[in-house]
Amino acid sequence: MAQISIIITAYNVQDYIATAISSALNQQDIAVEVIVIVDGGNDRTADIVHSLQQSNPELQVLLKTNGGVSSARNAGLRLATSEYVMFLDGDDQLLPSACKQFLRAAQEQDADIVVSDYYSMKEGSSEHRLKRATDFSAMSGPDFALAILAPKSTVSVWNKCYKRYLFVGVEFPENVSMGEDLLALFDVSLKANRVVPLAVPTIIYLIRNSSLVNSSSQHLLSITVVMQLLKARLQATHLDGKLLLDIYAATAFYHVMYSRVVHAKGLGPIHKKIYDWYMDDVAMYSGRTKEFIKSLPIKERFLIAFYKRSYRTATLLVRCNALLTSSSWVKR
Repeated sequence: MAQISIIITAYNVQDYIATAISSALNQQDIAVEVIVIVDGGNDRTADIVHSLQQSNPELQVLLKTNGGVSSARNAGLRLATSEYVMFLDGDDQLLPSACKQFLRAAQEQDADIVVSDYYSMKEGSSEHRLKRATDFSAMSGPDFALAILAPKSTVSVWNKCYKRYLFVGVEFPENVSMGEDLLALFDVSLKANRVVPLAVPTIIYLIRNSSLVNSSSQHLLSITVVMQLLKARLQATHLDGKLLLDIYAATAFYHVMYSRVVHAKGLGPIHKKIYDWYMDDVAMYSGRTKEFIKSLPIKERFLIAFYKRSYRTATLLVRCNALLTSSSWVKR
């Protein structure tokens, strides 16, 4: 019986999907259930997946009309049968010992969620950059739910292994196209008894050139919807009002203002809408936000200070900033 179900979501990834599937099928010393959800698309991804299934009959494949990554992950969860579950994007790959290390950490430390470090790699490059996501000690699930908002760990779902029961009654939100990981991870963390770090990389996360283009498209506005849904979830907890606003303002700042606007390579109408939403909805900057800003280089602190006062002035500063330093690259 499979010990871990690996759900692979695939949409227009014909150049990468074979590597992703092979990395899941060839895990060391662990029986895995590999489920591939082909979420529509207009390239040869489905043909490649079916070809691989011919030589690997244990591979489960579901073809569906395009509904987005949340829809694909939800479909995969409905098919999963193992005690543990993890997610893999169709353009990423697992390291050979990933599942073995995840399972060992979960069993030895009685954990419901295990969080690992990972490698990132830009498309066209062979250089792997180690990314730390484990700068925390073992903690309860609710504590981890707040820790990811701090942020003290990544909000991505793909560098983690979960007890499958956590997703009973929890789904990835299908009405947003960005930020869905944050809500799903928050929800399952609240249900978890124990979350532990695994301070070794388990996955190679590919930064595709096309992802940089997508990060400035219309779906950026989804993050404002995600923040509203998160606020409702926080209000349903037993946090006092001041702490709730503190957490919400810090999260909205980091995921909206800082990540989507301050680090944008170019600014346009969508970023202006995000900026306006942030100024209207959050209205104040929490103590956590101030601490975060103090930790930044002086150039970024200067940039943020002007963003908080004038979007028009900030656009000029962004152009100057682009000439002095490269913006951070994030896959969306």
